[in-house]
Amino acid sequence: MTDDKRAYMILPERPPVYDAKVFDFNTACGSVFVTVSLDEAGCPREVFLTKGTSGGCTQSFAEALGKMISIGLRCNVDPKVIVKMLTGIYCTGGSWQNGKRITSCAGAVALALTQLPAVPMLKQRVEQELTEDEVKERVRQLKIERDKIGKR
Repeated sequence: MTDDKRAYMILPERPPVYDAKVFDFNTACGSVFVTVSLDEAGCPREVFLTKGTSGGCTQSFAEALGKMISIGLRCNVDPKVIVKMLTGIYCTGGSWQNGKRITSCAGAVALALTQLPAVPMLKQRVEQELTEDEVKERVRQLKIERDKIGKR
């Protein structure tokens, strides 16, 4: 046992019922459903990610990401901070949906959070406009980097 005097945050009790919004995003690796649970004031409190296919490493990682985001939200971490941290995470390829760029499953969560009435502040950052040519160039660069790593 150590003499650690740090005060750790205690995870608040979860109410038995939350309202929720469900978002369906097409990512480079397939469909992802982002479910955001809202408290009585309309603030996000939990996030669940479900990949279009069940099981596997990608689904387990998506579940873990949702649980970690939920811990932050339930402990009153500002959703804008979470959006800022998730914005700009790229998977190879990315995708477009309704004129918006979906860079990754994490990016889909950020986009879902910015579509809630209580969290509009960082919407323009998430929806940075890149041309399709710029996205293709970024994908090309990522593939080159991937190939270099594979040849080591």
